[in-house]
Amino acid sequence: MSKKKNIDALDVSILNQLQEDASLTNQDLAKAVGLTPGPTLRRVRALLEKGALTGIHARISRKFFGYNFRAYVQFLIPTKDQEDFVNLLVGHNKVTEIHTILPAIQNDVSESFMTVIEASDFEEFKTILEDICTKSGCVMHKQVMPIDRSMQYCGTLTLDEVDVK
Repeated sequence: MSKKKNIDALDVSILNQLQEDASLTNQDLAKAVGLTPGPTLRRVRALLEKGALTGIHARISRKFFGYNFRAYVQFLIPTKDQEDFVNLLVGHNKVTEIHTILPAIQNDVSESFMTVIEASDFEEFKTILEDICTKSGCVMHKQVMPIDRSMQYCGTLTLDEVDVK
């Protein structure tokens, strides 16, 4: 990672601390990075404004709320229907992730989307999938990959190699 970013070593330290524990109070964060709370808060706000930090989130237990079934579903959609299909997915409260997949061979005919769909059980999942396919009317192909179990969350980004100013 050789591109210079407009951040310094203290910013990297703040980002690392927040990745480790986003529930830190500003005072605890300041203590952890060796600053006082005022400058720490200004730096966090600056990181948000720059786009280096896109939010501070909590991970909520899916099972606690009855979501016991998850699956990756890849959809192949005609390019001309892409916008309507994405709008349908965004409007569906059981679709929790949408990603555009780069094709192995470039074409102007179709787009591929990888989604994550959450449901209470397999029966509800099938109903959701049928609903999406019926309402869109444009699914050329779909592949379902049920998630057996989620392993450990690995959502941290290694910032050790960031060139700082």
